Amino acid sequence: MAICKCKMCGGDLNITELDKVVECEYCGTTQTVPSADSEKKMTLFNRANRLRLNNEFDKSAGIYESIIAEFPEEAEAYWGIVLCKYGIEYVDDPATGKKIPTCHRSSFDSVLEDDSFEQACDNADAVSRRLYREEAKKIEDIRKGIIEVSSKEEPYDIFICYKETDENGDRTVDSVIAQDVYNALTEKGYRVFFSRISLEDKLGQEYEPYIFSALNSAKIMLVFGTDFEYFNAVWVKNEWSRFLMMIEAGQKKTLIPCYKDLDAYDMPKEFAKLQAQDMGKVGAMQDLLAGIDKIMNKGAKAKVSETPQNNNSATVDSLLKRAFMFLEDGNWASADEYAEKVLDIDPENGEAYLAKLMVEYNVKYKWGLSRLEKPIKRSNNYKKAYRYGGDSLKKTLDEISEKIQSQIEENRKYNIYSEATQIMKEADSSYDFDKALNKFQTISEYEDSKKQIEICKRKKEEFAKKEEAERQEHERKEEAERQERERKEKERQIAREKRKKIAAVVISIIASCVVLVIVLTTVIVPGIKYHSALKLYNAKKYDEAYIAFNSINNFKDSAGKAAECLILNQNPGLTDLCVGSTIKFGFYEQDNNTSDGKEEIEWKVLEKKENKVLVISKLALDHQPYNDSKYDTTWEKCTLRTWLNETFYNVAFDTDHQQLIACSAVTTDNVFILSETEAIKYFSSDEARKCAPTDYAKAQGVVDTSSSYSTGGKATCYWWLRQPDDYYDYISYVVDNDGSIQRDFAVCAYGVAVRPAMWISLG
Repeated sequence: MAICKCKMCGGDLNITELDKVVECEYCGTTQTVPSADSEKKMTLFNRANRLRLNNEFDKSAGIYESIIAEFPEEAEAYWGIVLCKYGIEYVDDPATGKKIPTCHRSSFDSVLEDDSFEQACDNADAVSRRLYREEAKKIEDIRKGIIEVSSKEEPYDIFICYKETDENGDRTVDSVIAQDVYNALTEKGYRVFFSRISLEDKLGQEYEPYIFSALNSAKIMLVFGTDFEYFNAVWVKNEWSRFLMMIEAGQKKTLIPCYKDLDAYDMPKEFAKLQAQDMGKVGAMQDLLAGIDKIMNKGAKAKVSETPQNNNSATVDSLLKRAFMFLEDGNWASADEYAEKVLDIDPENGEAYLAKLMVEYNVKYKWGLSRLEKPIKRSNNYKKAYRYGGDSLKKTLDEISEKIQSQIEENRKYNIYSEATQIMKEADSSYDFDKALNKFQTISEYEDSKKQIEICKRKKEEFAKKEEAERQEHERKEEAERQERERKEKERQIAREKRKKIAAVVISIIASCVVLVIVLTTVIVPGIKYHSALKLYNAKKYDEAYIAFNSINNFKDSAGKAAECLILNQNPGLTDLCVGSTIKFGFYEQDNNTSDGKEEIEWKVLEKKENKVLVISKLALDHQPYNDSKYDTTWEKCTLRTWLNETFYNVAFDTDHQQLIACSAVTTDNVFILSETEAIKYFSSDEARKCAPTDYAKAQGVVDTSSSYSTGGKATCYWWLRQPDDYYDYISYVVDNDGSIQRDFAVCAYGVAVRPAMWISLG
């Protein structure tokens, strides 16, 4: 186990020699780690990471290079150089809280085409390589953004590099001297980058795009310092070291160290061969300005610009150049337009078709095509670029296609490898390891698949032996349990035989007792209770009598008496329950005044049969369609039937009332509506069928007419009749004004009332 520092937050990561990718417990970032196979290597890595986290990128890069010199196949060292080259610092994303990269040392060179990045990928395993690529794409997007912003900035002549504040946060002498020089230079007409002034309107923005633009455009850099530490301050060194690298790369730039109260030999060793300016000498300012004028061609800043006369029309080369410039800017439409202009002049120009191919896939640089993850050979632009291109272009296209195919194959193998690895990680049976084994065998030459194949075979065999042992143990236990069950069953059989003999004796004794109990519970005790209930009934104490009769369990006519008690209690003046009489039974809202509770429901007795009576509500109680939808239906399937037997049944009747409602033998319902036949049978005339709605029913939507009811002068309404169990287009109903029966209302007709009917049991 070794300690490695997190690249993002600097926390400790405990890693082993086998670890390639780990998750930091402090910042939660998944990241690559170096091989922990050398204590010296880990010490160097931790030192390099510490310097990089402090933004001392050059020092950090030097250590990474020393690691590579001794361990040339260490991918993480190459990746460290990439981070240093682009000055990558990881900061907290305020939106997500995750660590994200920022770039302090941008470049015109793509991260994805960097040699160190390619070396990191070449020396990494599949999982690490995938992480490197993902992180490189993030950095590349940041780099492109910086280039885009910096390209809009005006060029500078001179870049002033200095330390703004000291360790106490106060302004340094360096800053004051630098500003004096800045003022003198701007008076002479030079455009000067001086961060104190040049960046003062950039609050809340990233400074790197503007620093990058100034570093690349300035011809001269003045580095001010009054202290060795100030010359080597992190951000000061970051600027002058980048400027020196541009000079070393061949750019025509000049760096002038400017010091005061400091021995020239105490300046950074990188300045040893440069001519420095002692700002403490008399006339130092004039000497510095004169030297700058000389470098800048004696300060001749303003030149008369003459617009060159172009007498030649656009050429193929110039049009192609414009097309590829538009591609670099991501201006796909203009790039395609200029490629077409080339083809108008030269229809067989392979480079123009290459440009169109790049537009097709939104790629800014031709080698960016090689990073696509799908084949491009089927593209017509590819075919024409290859057909009309020269040998060089054909070779390039071949290499791009090979890289794409290689990447596709790499992704395929990576996905199989990852899936197989995950199966191994979660495996808990020989079947799982066999499944992983089969996948690894399809990519046996990829990464360490051969090693994983051997591990899977070994684990599969181990689990198979374990599973076989468990199976045998399970069978042994089952056999033991079976034998134990048989032994216990024999014991129970013997016990049963003994109990039978004892039971034969006991039964004869119990039989006599049972007879006595039956007589007592079914004759003597019920008879006494019946006599007491009858006294209460005769005394018209129907509430008490109802409870008493119900407690006798159908002794003699107790059920019928209980029913009579419930009905008589709600109808105290009732002397006989006969056809044509009116009774009150149950409660339902009728006056449309919910504050005074529900009102008693009045019912007409239509038929008396044995121990039950058929009743129908005297008034129409509510408004409901025969069926909610307009489609043909039957009584069995209509929504009105459901409403009557669920909603109305539970609202209108309590448990005691519900016990007396008998299920209809015809409709198999507790509550129903009359059929056409029953309406004709139970009403002597059309006039007798006319019915008035309650105020509540009218409020719910029942339509009443102006015709007079047969008694009382109340307006009457339509009310539904039941259809046979066949599908009908129209449903039967009783006409409001004359009581006749019609069948021309749709099932969902509005305004029709409901007159519930039911059988009440009298025992």
